[in-house]
Order: sequence, then C-alpha cells, then structure tokens
Amino acid sequence: MNRGKSYSVDKKKCSRRLISLVTVSIASIFVCLVTPGSTYCVDCTRCDPSTRDLFENFDELYRNNYHKFFKKFYKSENNAILSTDNMACFLEIAKEIKGNAEVSETFREIVEAKLLKKHTKLFVQSLCSVSADSLKIIMNYLNHPLFIDQHAARTKLEKFFSSVKCGKLLRSYLDISPRTPQ
Repeated sequence: MNRGKSYSVDKKKCSRRLISLVTVSIASIFVCLVTPGSTYCVDCTRCDPSTRDLFENFDELYRNNYHKFFKKFYKSENNAILSTDNMACFLEIAKEIKGNAEVSETFREIVEAKLLKKHTKLFVQSLCSVSADSLKIIMNYLNHPLFIDQHAARTKLEKFFSSVKCGKLLRSYLDISPRTPQ
C-alpha cells in the first residue's frame, strides 16, 4: 500500500509501448518463418516417422542402437526423394551430425552423389526450407565436394540461380566468381 506518493499512469504512452512491443514481436516471428534458410527447424510433424525419430533422438540412437540408427537413416534417405518436406527433414539432419565422421561421410555422399546428382530440382527446393545451420553445412559440402566433381556440382546448382525463391540463397553460399590473389 502506497500512502505517501501517488503515481499517475499515462495510458496513451503505455498503449503505444504495448502496441510497439506486439508489432515488433509479430514482425520477428513473421521474418523467421518466411525467410529461406532462417534459423527455424523444419516442421517435424510433416516428416516421416523414421526421420522424425532420427532427428529427435540422433545421438541416443547412434550410441545405443547402431543397427536401428542406420536402418532409420537409410529409410529416411529413401523417403527423402518422395517430397520436398521429406527431403527438407532429411537435410535438416546435417546440423545433428556434430562431428560424427562416419555419419558425416555417409550423409555427404548421399547429398552429393544421390540427391544433388539425381534429384536436383527437389534437392534445391528443399534446401530453401532448411535451417541456416543445416544449410551452411550442406553448402560447405557442395563448395568442396568429395564424391562428385566440383564443376558438375556447380553446374547443377547454377541452373537454379535465376530462381526467385532460391537463386539468391544459392549464390550467397557458392563462391561462383574466381578468387583473385590479394
């Protein structure tokens, strides 16, 4: 109870602050959801059950049930070519690998030799909806491929540079101009 002092509340000022706060919050959420390659995770509810389980329990499955891990991993790979949602979910696994050399090499081979080479359009469409963390990892693979020729990889991706949705994103990650010595 406050007996000695009286506080006045400027209702207009308070209203403006609240409106500003709400507007900024809504704008932030909107930018995160519609920006390709933003930091949000692919909606895992749209992923097939194997990929969802793999994504949610990556380390635990690999440590405790190696056979089950790779069974789900390869099932997820096979499902990836069925839709952009499935492929985006599979690609999102990139950020879960975290230094696991065996899984990293297997994942990289699938991305380079199968998904990019044989399912390019679906692959590129899916790339545009993965998180920034996964996108960075995948584009690093494609900038320095091990399982396909670098020129072949770039040629496949350059076909999509004019794409309104993905072209700018691809160009920003691929070093398409020759480097000049400094």
